Amino acid sequence: MSEEGQPVRQYMAPITDRAIGQCMQLPGWQATIDQQPWMHRIMNPFVRPDSFVYLPTQCRMLLDLICHARPNHHLIIGDFDELPDVQIPGKNAPLVASKEGGITYDHKSVLVRPGSADIFFPTDFPLLAHMHSHAVHQHLPQSEVRGHHLKAGEFMRQYANSAAAATRNGYNPLLQDYTNFSIYLGGTVEHPRVNLAGD
Repeated sequence: MSEEGQPVRQYMAPITDRAIGQCMQLPGWQATIDQQPWMHRIMNPFVRPDSFVYLPTQCRMLLDLICHARPNHHLIIGDFDELPDVQIPGKNAPLVASKEGGITYDHKSVLVRPGSADIFFPTDFPLLAHMHSHAVHQHLPQSEVRGHHLKAGEFMRQYANSAAAATRNGYNPLLQDYTNFSIYLGGTVEHPRVNLAGD
């Protein structure tokens, strides 16, 4: 939080946000929390930095909106699955960077003055697939999700004429650049309704 003339600070509070609660219900996040020693789970002011998790609440809210607005949808989502030189501890921690005088500085905390730095979060693609499935099951009980994620190079091998991008020395930017980039392909499939009572 930030107040006029006051530094940005962090505080502990009960979980009341619906999006946070939905993310915490997913298996991956709960397992991360359950694996921590009980003392670290109850002594909030002394939680170890490596036990922090960054929840993709905005992503979950977007999936809810898509399921509500477009029940029969198909998604193609591309993003970085890993970011270089992240100095902030925690699962899916962001890269916080600012530029001054043409020089980029990486920060060791997300507690920076609003507007003073860019904050980049990586996408956890296995978790994204879980969230998509969870959102569909909540909003569209008659449907299921069929989806998978793959690295950018593999995506290009399957869906692009990657050979056309090869250079004379064999280097292929479509396959060899952006190795920390992944793509998720997913869509809903509606189950046919069965009339158990017969015709």
